[in-house]
Amino acid sequence: MTLTHQTGKPLTLEDALFVPGLSEDLISVKSLNERGYTINFTPNSGAITKGGQRWRLVRGGCAWMFPEARDTTALTARTAPTDARNHPLKISWQVLHEKLGHASERNLRTLEKAGMVKLTGECEIEKCEPCLLCKPRRANIPNTVTHSGEVVVQVDGMPWKGGYKGQSGAITFSHRTNKIVHVYPYCHKSEAAKILDEYVTQQLPKLRPRVTCIQTDAGTEFLLKEWAEGCRKAGLIPRHAPLPAKQ
Repeated sequence: MTLTHQTGKPLTLEDALFVPGLSEDLISVKSLNERGYTINFTPNSGAITKGGQRWRLVRGGCAWMFPEARDTTALTARTAPTDARNHPLKISWQVLHEKLGHASERNLRTLEKAGMVKLTGECEIEKCEPCLLCKPRRANIPNTVTHSGEVVVQVDGMPWKGGYKGQSGAITFSHRTNKIVHVYPYCHKSEAAKILDEYVTQQLPKLRPRVTCIQTDAGTEFLLKEWAEGCRKAGLIPRHAPLPAKQ
């Protein structure tokens, strides 16, 4: 897809996703960075630069705009109405979440606030399986110290608002060295020690390098004596970090 700036300089985007009826074209800053573009922002303006070329950005409410950009590609399937701002696309949370590359709830609410979409149904994207499997890989527990030589598995408790398929949440085990993630749904947090035992028995022997430390936040399920006893039996060092203040 090619966008033309008001100065006439084209900006060509590859691997663009088509969302029928979306009232605006959205550009991912992360994707631009990965393709060698540099993006700079000030309180009221910004710029995209690459190879001596520069495209100016302007602030448009809660979003950054490509001024007077127009789509110069032949997208015959595009069906957005001319008055799309007054009649934003109605789309469910989960569908838009997936179409925009598993965007966060905050980013989806930003699009709705800007009048680009009207989100329908309940927001249940915290139960999205790809997100559940992948996001713990990027997560970091604050205020923890990894000692030299330790091989750490990060453990996260993830409650699901309103429950899902009879389960109320899940515990994820993320090996910080080889990035392998295991997910165990639970009905109640009190099952944490039982889940730990299952993980230690079924998965731990397969993991290399050998795990030496289990690192969690200070959630109540990880402070029970059964959890500490399970770690001790497996020869693992249990370590807890305080919960972030917002929790």
